[in-house]
Amino acid sequence: MNTLAASAVAPVLYCGSSDRLVNFWEGDHHLVHGGVLRGHKKVVFCHTAVGTLLLRGSANNTIFDGLC
Repeated sequence: MNTLAASAVAPVLYCGSSDRLVNFWEGDHHLVHGGVLRGHKKVVFCHTAVGTLLLRGSANNTIFDGLC
C-alpha cells in the first residue's frame, strides 16, 4: 500500500499500491471491498478524492480521473 484517500461525499476509502491497482472499500460502519480500479502501467504513487472525482497518478507519468 502506497497511498490512502477518503471520499468526503461518500463512505469510500481508496488504497493505491505498487501492483498498479487502486482498491476501494465502501460502508458507513463496516467497510466492504467494493472493487479495483485498473489502468496504470506502473506503481500508483498518489491519489486524492475531490468532491465526486478521484484523481490518481503513477510512476509512468499518467493521471487518471473518475467518479468516486
